[in-house]
Amino acid sequence: LDSHVLRFYARLDTNRPIDMDRNFIISFNLSDDTISVFEPEKRNSGIVHGKFIERSKIQKPNGEYYQAEDIYVGAVVNFRSHQFVITNADEYALCYAEQHQLMNLFEVLEIQNLKTSEFRKFDVSSLSQHRFGVLFLFLAFFSD
Repeated sequence: LDSHVLRFYARLDTNRPIDMDRNFIISFNLSDDTISVFEPEKRNSGIVHGKFIERSKIQKPNGEYYQAEDIYVGAVVNFRSHQFVITNADEYALCYAEQHQLMNLFEVLEIQNLKTSEFRKFDVSSLSQHRFGVLFLFLAFFSD
């Protein structure tokens, strides 16, 4: 598990106009439950890119440490006073969640839809933190 890393795509959950378009990559290291946050370069943004939060264990607001099952597409996480909305995940993170039963049947359907290239392009950042928000979106899409 030393090299197993779950990567998620996120945005800041903020009303500040300068921060609304900032995107991040959240890496969850399965070997020691540590988290790091990286901000990819965005040319001419005026914001320094790179390491945003150093790799470390991060506590939830309730004092417990974040675990793999706490970070999923649609979740809102709070890392050191920065609130992020998880908008997507890489293929490995989706497969890991599916294989290790970190979700129920409805979430498995959601993952299968996210794995297709057309849906991988969709940004679910506007959804609430409700775990089934993405599933409802896909069901609504297919019902037309």
